[in-house]
Amino acid sequence: MAENVEPLISTEHSELSDRDMQRTIAFMKAVWKLGACRTCGQHHYDLMAIVVLRMVGNINTISDSKAHRRPTASLTCSTCGEVRMLDLSVAKIVAPAPGNPEAPRERGPSDGPFR
Repeated sequence: MAENVEPLISTEHSELSDRDMQRTIAFMKAVWKLGACRTCGQHHYDLMAIVVLRMVGNINTISDSKAHRRPTASLTCSTCGEVRMLDLSVAKIVAPAPGNPEAPRERGPSDGPFR
């Protein structure tokens, strides 16, 4: 594992602005001390944002106590598939989106544990 190798991060699937994507990468490098993958030792990643997490059987996405949706980015090792999640509001990249815990939603084929 080469510790001095700069991680290579693809942002092809991100919907963040270039500015916010660069801020996200800078946060991961500074705070997470991002380098080689903790599992396989490689340094190739895919960064996707904004990711919305869902809990099976819950109409809400991952949210805080006031039902504000938590904007999240996923960093996936392109070699072994290890995934790390970053709450973009904690990193001060974007603010939590207001939520409505009472809002009904339609169920569809993407519901369930395997989507």
